[in-house]
Amino acid sequence: MSRPEQPAHASFRRFRAPDPAGLAREIEADLRRLVEAQRAHDAPLELAVAVRLGSGLYIAGDEAKAAPILDRALALARRFSDRKAEIEALLHLGTARQYLGEHDLAQSLFQEALALAKAVGIDQFDHFILHHRGRCHAEQGHIDEARRCFEQALALRERLGDPYRIQSTTAALDELRTWKQESGIGRGAASWPAMPALRCVKPGLLFSVTAPSMVRKPNEPCLPTTRARSRRGIRVDVYARAPSGRRRDAGLQRLGIFRAVASPHE
Repeated sequence: MSRPEQPAHASFRRFRAPDPAGLAREIEADLRRLVEAQRAHDAPLELAVAVRLGSGLYIAGDEAKAAPILDRALALARRFSDRKAEIEALLHLGTARQYLGEHDLAQSLFQEALALAKAVGIDQFDHFILHHRGRCHAEQGHIDEARRCFEQALALRERLGDPYRIQSTTAALDELRTWKQESGIGRGAASWPAMPALRCVKPGLLFSVTAPSMVRKPNEPCLPTTRARSRRGIRVDVYARAPSGRRRDAGLQRLGIFRAVASPHE
């Protein structure tokens, strides 16, 4: 399968198949299955194959071919009131439209997927939708919105305990810090204010802040709560030190939730 020409817009951490040849074989097989399902008028099978095929096509770089197949999948899912398939089709169609440079349409599809998932109580795709939506925001230059999506996706992935996807979203947050400067696009702050190192309540553990999500007084020395850990990616509740002359417990002021990484320095 020849690789189609890529769109001209900047791409933020676009997923690439680890086995392109294997993916190409799967796509060819699904193309045959799709034709067979259509000839047999087997709409449920057509729906299942179309969702999988559309996803494979945009991963392979052929989002122009993926989009109409996913449009068809979405229509079938709605016809049969298959909410799970509808959410999945919205996710993949949004990603295909994003890759085609239709970012506003992609965002509306991602939002529709999240709203439907919440309405029907199907949350298994939420972390995927939020991660994909974060990448779309990054490509639009909406840095703050991208960060919020990635942080929400990361929280869900940490809860699921999926190391691969935790690493993927953590890497996206790290790369987002320099994305605006490197791509030359966007609005909003692309990097966060420099913060002093934070000493954990447990002696000997030192943290450095990489991505504060809510900063009121970034230059004050801070203490994290005892929930702080030295493992990468743990969220830490951060508080300002009490003003001089006041009891520390009474003077702690919450600044927000920070992503923290262990510092090699004492």
